[in-house]
Amino acid sequence: MERGSFSPAAEPALSDLVPPQSLPARDEELWIIEKAAPKGLPAPAADAGGLAPGSGMLLNVRGAQLTPFPLEHTDVRADIRGCIASVSVRQRFANPSHEAADATYVFPLPQNAAVTEFVMTIGRRHIRGIVRERGEAEQIYRQARGLGFLALLMVQDGPDVFFQRVANIEPGRQIDVDICYFHAVPCRDGWFEFNFPLIAGPRGSGWPKAGQRGGRDVELAVHIDTGTPIERVESPSHVLMLTAAADKTTSDVTLAPADRIANADFVLRYKFADGPIRPSLFMEPDGDGGTFSLFLPPPGASAGLPRRPLEMVFAIDSGTDTAGVLPIVRALRGLKPEDTFQIIHGSGSSPRSMTGGAVTATAENTARYADALARLRSTGAGTGEILRAALAAPHEDGRLRIVCLVTDGRSNAREALAASAEALGGARIVTIGVGRDPDKGVIEAIARMGRGPAVYPPIGEDPAATMADLIERLSRPALTDIAIASKGADISEVFPRRIPDLISGRAVLVTGRYRSAPPAALTVRGTTASGPREWTVSPGAGAPAGRSPVASVWARMKIADLASQAAYRPDPRLADEIKQVALDHGLLSRYTAVICVDSLSGPSAPDEVRPASAHPLAGGLK
Repeated sequence: MERGSFSPAAEPALSDLVPPQSLPARDEELWIIEKAAPKGLPAPAADAGGLAPGSGMLLNVRGAQLTPFPLEHTDVRADIRGCIASVSVRQRFANPSHEAADATYVFPLPQNAAVTEFVMTIGRRHIRGIVRERGEAEQIYRQARGLGFLALLMVQDGPDVFFQRVANIEPGRQIDVDICYFHAVPCRDGWFEFNFPLIAGPRGSGWPKAGQRGGRDVELAVHIDTGTPIERVESPSHVLMLTAAADKTTSDVTLAPADRIANADFVLRYKFADGPIRPSLFMEPDGDGGTFSLFLPPPGASAGLPRRPLEMVFAIDSGTDTAGVLPIVRALRGLKPEDTFQIIHGSGSSPRSMTGGAVTATAENTARYADALARLRSTGAGTGEILRAALAAPHEDGRLRIVCLVTDGRSNAREALAASAEALGGARIVTIGVGRDPDKGVIEAIARMGRGPAVYPPIGEDPAATMADLIERLSRPALTDIAIASKGADISEVFPRRIPDLISGRAVLVTGRYRSAPPAALTVRGTTASGPREWTVSPGAGAPAGRSPVASVWARMKIADLASQAAYRPDPRLADEIKQVALDHGLLSRYTAVICVDSLSGPSAPDEVRPASAHPLAGGLK
């Protein structure tokens, strides 16, 4: 624990930094959560390659050594609505040593997960997180540290690992860790796949091994509510007990009693029944109205959908090397004679069309330009100029226009984001991330604005299968030009602003706000192969109390939209709005951190609470 000097005149008082309802109670200690890389965390071995936990782990930190505390029990409760999972985890550890210990809790998060709650219980100590503005949290941290508080730092390291440091765990103590998070359930080849890490111990070589755990140390329950019939639910890793509703739109999953040994990660897969498009609607009311999420499940195999002629415009970033054009070569070979294509790349200071305009995708043309691409050396023009040129190219009526941007995301990214926001028209943008270190944030933001997917072909492998599958799916959309409306209700702030097409293997999720009374139904409009279609969608049953992620998903999507705007449109109001949304919904962001409160003022007397007058921050706290 760090202690330092603190001058009350140097900074505002703690009570001036946060409103009373966010201040700790008397006899509490302050902790801070910040989204930053962990500092000073020792690696267990030189060849471990960094921290890679198998499941949630509490690691005893002694100098340069990390020793896992025994994990006695794991309890998992997951609620999946459509394709969004809200997960609550409780893990019980023990400190069997005869001395106090400093530790780090590490939990591997799914991609793009957001932690919404963290509570650690050690005897009578309770540590809970409260989101505050980052600057305020840092000031509180400095004050608490200077006054001698147990002021520690919790960090979320990137999108996939969560860290929490905790000091002075008394010998023989039981430690309960409760963590809640939500994330999108990925869809692969028509199957949604929910994963939860259960293997005790870290991944990779060089780590100390956690001991074998008992045979009945895991409790796991998953509730799936999709609003549309589920064809199959299965697990390749565990034996399940299933209870499905009569209409097959909901299913409850638990582990079979004989299969609760945590010797394999839990994998749950579910798939929707083939058939017509069936949108489903979920609502979460609040004081001013509420939030809704509209879920369109992915259609079945693309082969069952009519093919539409494509107009492919390949835009090649000037920083793309010879290996980077290989995806385009493979994409050209996946086109049909009824398609057209053109290739735009950097030449000198301006973009240039290699093909001189759109050409038909005959075998002769695709072979000719595939050979030319192998010799291409793009220079000069950056991503933004090339993308604008591709979007400005004359459009052919009757074809589905796809602009395929090949980039590492590191050249003129601001202009590229502006181009996708301002000049999209009727096109869709597919971003192909190339290079060994592409800027995925930029690549995915461009795709999101362009209502298309972001694709990362495997490095060092032939991308033929990846590109052939991409062209097949894009050419056979189930629904395009999607829009939503409501009669008799005021809906607003709908995200994504540009709704992507519904294609095979890719669900569509739309969120928004409604005012006052919830809408009785939403209208979904779009274009199918047979022409315009319309659906009226009524909301399904409510989510279990306190478990619905609908509002958090909306807030996360709004923050992503605002962040994309801020990347190409300098406006200080955008940062303020991001911060406010994060604070209102308890989410970490670039501008927020989390204050944690420990229910005791010090670990030296864990079963006693000091009188309020003895607490260093007693004055003014409520």
